[in-house]
Amino acid sequence: MKDYQPVNCTFYDYMEHFCIRKEKVPLIYRELDEIKTLENQVIFDLSGGSKGEYIHLKPNGIEELIRMDQLISVGDIQLSDFDSASCTV
Repeated sequence: MKDYQPVNCTFYDYMEHFCIRKEKVPLIYRELDEIKTLENQVIFDLSGGSKGEYIHLKPNGIEELIRMDQLISVGDIQLSDFDSASCTV
């Protein structure tokens, strides 16, 4: 997997929104050389560190982490709609 590319702050805010509201959303993401789709998923947590920021899901009852820069879309939010500039504080 490529080095982590921080996601745009506004995109991250949307992930927080979905997590807090526990909305069921479809996800499309990259895993190695494949494009994967998950329907009706609840993002139940977010985490981050030096190796990336992650959404936490439980498809089929088993916790799965997806690195945010591998997301293509969550609900109707497309990662490509946001510039690649990360947040600076």
